[in-house]
Amino acid sequence: MERKLSSSGRSLSTQSLTHKLQAIRSNPNVSKISRSSDSARDLIKKATLSPECKIKPRIFNQTRSSLELTYKLTENKPFSSTFRNLVTSRESSSKEIINLIRSHHQNYLSQNKEILQPRISREKPSLYLSNLKHSDLQMKTQSDPNTRRVTSERSRPHSRRGSADVPIVKKTLQSHVVQVCFKTRTGSVAGKKKPNNQDNFLIESNFARTENQFLFAVMDGHGLNGHDVSAFVKRVLPLQIENLLPMDFHAKLEDPLPQEDILKLKQVLLRAHLVTNSDLNHSKAIDISYSGTTSVSVLLRGKLLLCSNVGDSRAVLGRYDHGKWSAIPLSRDHKPNDLHEQSRIERHGGRVEPFRQPSGRFLGPSRVWMKNEQIPGLAMSRSIGDHVASQVGVIAEPEITERILTAGDKFIVIASDGLWEFISNEECINLISNHYETSSFEPSCDKLVNEAVKRWKQEDEVIDDITLIIIYLNM
Repeated sequence: MERKLSSSGRSLSTQSLTHKLQAIRSNPNVSKISRSSDSARDLIKKATLSPECKIKPRIFNQTRSSLELTYKLTENKPFSSTFRNLVTSRESSSKEIINLIRSHHQNYLSQNKEILQPRISREKPSLYLSNLKHSDLQMKTQSDPNTRRVTSERSRPHSRRGSADVPIVKKTLQSHVVQVCFKTRTGSVAGKKKPNNQDNFLIESNFARTENQFLFAVMDGHGLNGHDVSAFVKRVLPLQIENLLPMDFHAKLEDPLPQEDILKLKQVLLRAHLVTNSDLNHSKAIDISYSGTTSVSVLLRGKLLLCSNVGDSRAVLGRYDHGKWSAIPLSRDHKPNDLHEQSRIERHGGRVEPFRQPSGRFLGPSRVWMKNEQIPGLAMSRSIGDHVASQVGVIAEPEITERILTAGDKFIVIASDGLWEFISNEECINLISNHYETSSFEPSCDKLVNEAVKRWKQEDEVIDDITLIIIYLNM
């Protein structure tokens, strides 16, 4: 039985990947070493995109050298079959998979030592194995493992996801990011910490092999498996965006891009979200019947800012103009009672109303329900996952906004609704502006989260997970 790996919206079988390897190797204009290396990277990327692959991207990075050489063995049917069975088996562990790869790798090395030695000597060590101390985003971790900050020291290029395999193409795009701070806090119920923080976040510098291009995102999971869904989106969405980008985008130096290219970039972001949602729906590893996640992301490319939003997490821009601070919304919360959203849900046979108590009284915010059943009760009109809700008009299509940054734009705040539940956009910008004016950037995260927790405690025994990223700019 062939195992299908999903990439860029297409399904490729193991057999078709092997055929691709053979086609590349048969090209007389490509050297033996180059053919093996380039095709291996392509296969590794497709394998990590597989929703049911048991090896995490970090482990792929750690064994990159072994994998690049070992994928040549996909023509070896016994190895291909064993490898495929291990990757998809629930009983197998990552250690077993890596041991299989390494054993075949050693055999291959011993048989092809003279050919492979030049390639191995030139191979740069994996980022995680080299124990690199310098990075563009240096971590400062507090005693709370859920609380971290990161500041940009303008040192060596580095991606928070650790995808160091692909060399960075040098560009002349100017970076306007001065410093990045973030914090995440696990919620609680009646003073007891929740077992899982369902929020996730993403910070990538030099995104998609383009220097000074950044991708930031916050995902807020909900439902029984919300933490798994948000982790899935964190892993797959940036890979899909990078895979769908046209090849010539790496060579474009205009800042900002021409409008025609901006439209292409928006289409890439739109399709990446939909393909990620499709991959999630086809995954058997996560039950998404009543689980899903929001996703709000900001792509910064020079002066160009593109914000993609699904759900009710939020991005806001802090602007200082004529001696006054103002909050500029970069995203719009997708709530069921919005007229446009409600109309779509009702057209698909759904119903929008608050929770109805046995007494007949309504309680809480508007939610999405099946027409004749009290399920699923989702409090947002767009999400990634949520299979049952998707049957009645809840969609994963992002709303994408565009902005060309100017001198008055000082910082961007991206956060889950744990922050926005009791803090308005204007309050948030005013709280941060005090720290901005004194250049004390890092305490702003603590200040915001502490204020949000304080207000949650005043209103309820439940405190939601809270995650935020603050990107300070110099335009």
